[in-house]
Amino acid sequence: MKTFITLLSISAYCGSSYYDPSDNTCCNGVLTSSKNQQCCGKKGYKPPYETCCNGVVNSPGGSHCCGYKAYTPPYKTCCNGKLNAPGGTYCCGKKAYTPPYLVCCNGVLNTPGKKLCCDKKTYDPDNETCCYGKLHPRNGLCCGTVLYNPEEQICCRGIVHTNKHRCCGTESYNPYSEQCCYGRHVKTRGFCY
Repeated sequence: MKTFITLLSISAYCGSSYYDPSDNTCCNGVLTSSKNQQCCGKKGYKPPYETCCNGVVNSPGGSHCCGYKAYTPPYKTCCNGKLNAPGGTYCCGKKAYTPPYLVCCNGVLNTPGKKLCCDKKTYDPDNETCCYGKLHPRNGLCCGTVLYNPEEQICCRGIVHTNKHRCCGTESYNPYSEQCCYGRHVKTRGFCY
């Protein structure tokens, strides 16, 4: 007696219908017409020829995503969701750039030739001084946001004083005739009380 075995094709459920996984792909309840695809949202795609970026199929594909678009470094650079071509090494806001030709200061791309940042501006430290975000000609040191000449002035916790010798908190005093009491009060020489 011969036994006959009937092989049934394997089926699966996709959305509201059955399908054969060896012939189709099911992506989030939607049937595609090709097999062995990967899913991108409700659509099928075939890597590496296509790329899925945030639910959108890109053809031709790329190795990276920038928002909904595929790209390949180093030909392009993604800066905060915006593609830049040609590619750069770094991002400054949404723009790509390559140092040392350009400098990025707090998201603002600045003119070549300057070396350092002072808030959103670039400057050359050989010619200028930056004091807490304000640029000054290079002719002194910073005392808070202003410049002072250390040969003629003294800086006491952000306050500039002239013709004095030492600091006591924000005040200045002459140690030959005055004294600093408890690091904050200047009195005529004698006792601190």
